[in-house]
Amino acid sequence: MRLIFRIGIAGVAAYVFMPILRDIAAVDFMGSIMAGLGATVAAYAYVKP
Repeated sequence: MRLIFRIGIAGVAAYVFMPILRDIAAVDFMGSIMAGLGATVAAYAYVKP
């Protein structure tokens, strides 16, 4: 149950950040990758028990 909750939170975070990452990717591909990793780590740290 907790894993499903984590995946849901990560999915919401990805949905929220996707337009921002797309805008960054238009000018800086590596920057978008690093921002994506940062958002993923932040989401995981947020929902980590």
